[in-house]
Amino acid sequence: MGPLLGPGQILTLDSPLALNFNLAEYFSWSTDGAESVFAATHNSAPIAAVLRGFELLLPFQVVEKMWLVLLLFLCAVGASRLPYLEESGRFYAGFFYLVNPFTYIRFVSGQWGMLGAYALIPFAVTSFFRLLEEPSRKQIAIFVLLLTLISHLQIHGLALALLVVGSLYVANCAIRPESFRRSLPAVLWSGGLFLLVNSFWIVRFMMSGGGVTKNMPVGELGYFSAFPAIDVISLRGAWFSGAFVDISNLVPVWWVLFLPLMVLAVYGSISMWENQRLRWLVLGIALAGVIGMVMAAAPGIKFVNGLFTLLWEEIPLYRGFRDTHKFVALLALAYAYLGAFGLQTLVEKVKLDATSPRWAPLAASGVFIVLTAIYAMPIFGVWGRVKPTNYPDDWQTVRTMIDDDPEDFTVLVLPWHMYMGFDWLPNRWNNLANPAPSFFSKPVISGDNIEVPPNHSDSSDPRSKYVEELLGRRESISNMGQLVSYLDAKYIVLFKTADYEAYGFLQRQNDLQSIFEGDSISLFRNLTIYSTTQITEIPSFSALPADLRR
Repeated sequence: MGPLLGPGQILTLDSPLALNFNLAEYFSWSTDGAESVFAATHNSAPIAAVLRGFELLLPFQVVEKMWLVLLLFLCAVGASRLPYLEESGRFYAGFFYLVNPFTYIRFVSGQWGMLGAYALIPFAVTSFFRLLEEPSRKQIAIFVLLLTLISHLQIHGLALALLVVGSLYVANCAIRPESFRRSLPAVLWSGGLFLLVNSFWIVRFMMSGGGVTKNMPVGELGYFSAFPAIDVISLRGAWFSGAFVDISNLVPVWWVLFLPLMVLAVYGSISMWENQRLRWLVLGIALAGVIGMVMAAAPGIKFVNGLFTLLWEEIPLYRGFRDTHKFVALLALAYAYLGAFGLQTLVEKVKLDATSPRWAPLAASGVFIVLTAIYAMPIFGVWGRVKPTNYPDDWQTVRTMIDDDPEDFTVLVLPWHMYMGFDWLPNRWNNLANPAPSFFSKPVISGDNIEVPPNHSDSSDPRSKYVEELLGRRESISNMGQLVSYLDAKYIVLFKTADYEAYGFLQRQNDLQSIFEGDSISLFRNLTIYSTTQITEIPSFSALPADLRR
């Protein structure tokens, strides 16, 4: 991460969506965020609030980097403290879980909510293990706290954590049926306490009725699926990985590096299975890894993807995992833990071999650590693909102008895209999720349309549908200010990127005033803004009074 610690903010693909900085909406009883395309990180608002608090002491770019260093540190610590690991095994588990292709792609793409949830899953596994071994109120409280933190980092992480602990519990009951009655009360209490503590957001998500997942066409399953299967097995294959450096770009025979690591995990599985006391644990972890591999890779395999297409069509919640590569987190956990146990078993055998030189155990550990490091090469400095930067000066000027207005209003941000390329970004790939919601302090209405062909938008937000309808009629509109007053939009910001030239109609509006023109941004003031008390609902264009539809 060294090169990223320089001056500036880290901006890459999904980083503007990593945390929910819309604190006012979250802490009000609104389901807008829960049913939007930003639902995955909607719960992260309390964490964002804590980081905002640190901003009182330090610049945000420093707070951001401290946060990322903490997440990476937790990846290593959590995995190193998994049950029954010692010395070389602990080091290997922590190192592998920290530096592997899954961690790399989530870090370099700015999916830091997913990275945070991934970092805490090993802690949850260890806590659940202790809960099964020695049920107590303390262990219940710790386990529920960890699940709560995971759910507030990213909702997908909660599903993954539950898959792991569910696999462990099934394996525990299958291998040690006598422990079922002893552990069941603690498991039920944990479930009940979690539902109680998290009812604030669970009820909100239930009220949203599925939101954005209802609008996802089945074609998105193929578009976002991890592929090919061999890449998934090796922890790679994310749908967007081509935009970043992959180990295959650096080492054509990358499989020579990965194969020994996979064999080590298989060896660890066999070693654990030979120990009667550990059978349930290896079965649970291996089961979770297999589930992760199948759920990630199968939708991209022709002869079995029909089943997953059916799941997509019948179970809206499954659509939330359209980026199936997220399931690879479970496989990474399995490789890290089982490989670590395999390494410590191998080292122990080498130590007991009287014919082995004294340096042999260290050499055995070193070989697998070096293989892991080489296989994960792209993560070191992210190979120059992402560089710290600052928002342009004209963006800062516009933000100040808007902040200086004491009234309550929203800001409409155009062009209407959820992802756009920005020339001022120093990254090799300058595509970025619309940064407006996290950049501006005022409430923002911006593009939430992922634009996967042939579907233009998955949004279920009536405000978005209204804006899209207006933009579809842009050539015949002369009163845009009056029309966006229904959104309480006092200002319109235009980023000079993507198809911004198609928004020249803003200059022709009778009720918009251009008040700032910069190299990369423009600002318009709405001269006919209504007060929020006059707006009862957001209509469709066709439902507007005739005198407005001009």
